[in-house]
Amino acid sequence: MRFGVAVLPNQPWPDLVETWRTLDALPGVESVWVADHLANPYRREQPWFESWTCLASLARETERVRIGPLVSPMTFHNAARLAKAAITLDHASSGRLELAVGSGGSGFDHALAQVPRPEPAERSQRFDDFVARLRALLEREDLRPRSLQERIPITVGGNSRSVLRIAARHANRWNTYVGWQLSREEGRRLTRERNALLDEFCTAAGRDPRSLVRSALIGHSFVAETPFASQHAFRDVCLAYEEAGIDELIFYWPPEFAMPEDAFESGLFERLFG
Repeated sequence: MRFGVAVLPNQPWPDLVETWRTLDALPGVESVWVADHLANPYRREQPWFESWTCLASLARETERVRIGPLVSPMTFHNAARLAKAAITLDHASSGRLELAVGSGGSGFDHALAQVPRPEPAERSQRFDDFVARLRALLEREDLRPRSLQERIPITVGGNSRSVLRIAARHANRWNTYVGWQLSREEGRRLTRERNALLDEFCTAAGRDPRSLVRSALIGHSFVAETPFASQHAFRDVCLAYEEAGIDELIFYWPPEFAMPEDAFESGLFERLFG
């Protein structure tokens, strides 16, 4: 099982920098991700920094962890500009970029960007075209410089059948946030079912299902998991999601974020990953 951390860009800048340095110093943390919205979709009154500007600083302030947005929506990103930003950040980070994209679920982002929110079928087709275009641009030999990595890994985020098909065709990683206010049992069941469906879509697309990394973002508002209540609870979550087909778990920072007060053991995160 791999482990990553998602950081919301809602802290004062010096605190964000200190957070990135702290996470880079924890050997058990393999990746650090920054949420990419124009504002916090759930807490609009919060301060909120722009993701790709944060990622440029994250590349400079860290040496080891892989970095990326989680996820950059097609809502306000042009595929060509995003490809150039990705290649630039790949150089800035010495080849540590992970490029995660999504179809755009935040209505507030659509309103701020003043772009229409298409119906599900149209949105799915647009996203398929967006990811295919992004992949093609990243692989064009006539666009210079080329990325430091032979191939920048693309993550496709989301839960719908159409997203799973797109991931099977185009992605190196699929990321799920599991759902919204799900019970622990329901979240684990849905994850198993989606992974089985993803295997089918990979086979239909002519690829080995094992070639697609499966990743889950664990937040208590999404699914009622409490991985940092104790070492036993952490082990239980890891084993359950591994059994459900997940290769990587991504947790929020700070680890007590949105967790019940009685379901968090102080210092456990640092002991687990330090």
